[in-house]
Amino acid sequence: MGKIRLLVLLIFALLSPSTVTGAPIQMPSGWSGQTTFKDDGTFTGCSAEATFNSGVVFYLFVYRNYNLDFAFHNPVWAGAPGKHIDVWLQFEPSPWQRYPAYYFDQTTIYLSVPSNFQDSTTKNLAASTRFHMRFEDFNYDFVPENIVQVLGGLSDCIKNNTPEPSPTASTNKPQNTQSNQGTTEQTATAKTGPSTGTGIIVGGDGYILTNHHVVDNCHSIQFTQEGNSPDRLEIVREDVENDLAILKTDRKFPDGDVAKLRTTPSPRAGEVVAVYGFPFAGILSQSGNIVGGNISSLAGLNDDVRFFQITAPVQPGNSGGPLMDEAANVIGVVNARINDLAVLKATGAMPQNINFSIKANIVTNFLDTHSISYQSAQSTDKLSLSDIGSKAKKFAVLVTCN
Repeated sequence: MGKIRLLVLLIFALLSPSTVTGAPIQMPSGWSGQTTFKDDGTFTGCSAEATFNSGVVFYLFVYRNYNLDFAFHNPVWAGAPGKHIDVWLQFEPSPWQRYPAYYFDQTTIYLSVPSNFQDSTTKNLAASTRFHMRFEDFNYDFVPENIVQVLGGLSDCIKNNTPEPSPTASTNKPQNTQSNQGTTEQTATAKTGPSTGTGIIVGGDGYILTNHHVVDNCHSIQFTQEGNSPDRLEIVREDVENDLAILKTDRKFPDGDVAKLRTTPSPRAGEVVAVYGFPFAGILSQSGNIVGGNISSLAGLNDDVRFFQITAPVQPGNSGGPLMDEAANVIGVVNARINDLAVLKATGAMPQNINFSIKANIVTNFLDTHSISYQSAQSTDKLSLSDIGSKAKKFAVLVTCN
């Protein structure tokens, strides 16, 4: 496998773990394309790439939900992997637009386009005879030959690999979805009928954050905020690798109903935390549940630094809910608990209070990448657990996947 093809798979793996190559896509001269799948056979999306005279390789990624991402690769670049930068693009004759991006590796820049494949960015690209890119001290011009045929091929690829769902098809999620070779289990509630999790209001203009596994493969999604009727949600962005999803509602939220994400100082091992969510919805109280605990480790399984290990109890239905400090600022998103039976079988001992949360810096990177504003705060006050619960009740919502 060539270096370029390997890079395509690596970037796709950013949002779709265990990605494998599918069939090549027929593309016009100068372009190549492919389908990609997870190793369980789930279709991931389609990509196309071309190398321009400047030496820059331009990648187009269209995911199965028609979200569109770009990537640019040039061996002369020397960025710091993970560094966030602003990339400016102009599709003539449209004006310049700024896109938040980051270095995937030293020579590759990855950016998520804040639109659907069928929206304005793609139309501007299709209508342009030349487009320009600038960032840091670099400026490039591109002549996207055959781009209309390329975009058409990607659109056909998605359609051909995404059959229409049967109206009678079951959408029940399997209970205790396994990850990490069965060592942890994700905590969305699963039962006959809808499945549930928890969401966090992160933007007054209708943005709600939750775990990707809470809303994966849903035909429809609703959220319920205490004191209000259920409202519809749509997925606008997904990060499968980090188990995050951004949802959108038409409802507007006042500032008091929006979570504050803690930016400084960094959480420490032993710090007191609280978890709020809707465990066992339909069985326990649907007004929400608050529990306390501590950060027991600054890394998850296999020293994965994206996660906290916490002692606060986590149950099915807590997925996507806030992990908070003593000021009720969000420092993480609950996503998994230890699989008691798997650990008992492997070690002969029953684990106690071993659960996991995605760190807030992973969340803020995700929101920044997609240009979604959020409120931030430093940890100052020390509230009682009941007061933390009162604050969380405003920005934590019940998410229902049908």
